[in-house]
Amino acid sequence: MKFSISSILALVALLLAIFALLDVVRSATALCLAVICLAVAMLLPSLGALGGRNDRL
Repeated sequence: MKFSISSILALVALLLAIFALLDVVRSATALCLAVICLAVAMLLPSLGALGGRNDRL
């Protein structure tokens, strides 16, 4: 099963948000990182080669 970089970043953002809700890590830090990961995951497909069909791992 192959995952794209965007989907991995989205999963990382989801995990960070869950950790923030459970107070595993500092909430503000985890939520900021989650927002950054989601923003990068959403922007990757529009950057061309980095987020297009060639970003399979």
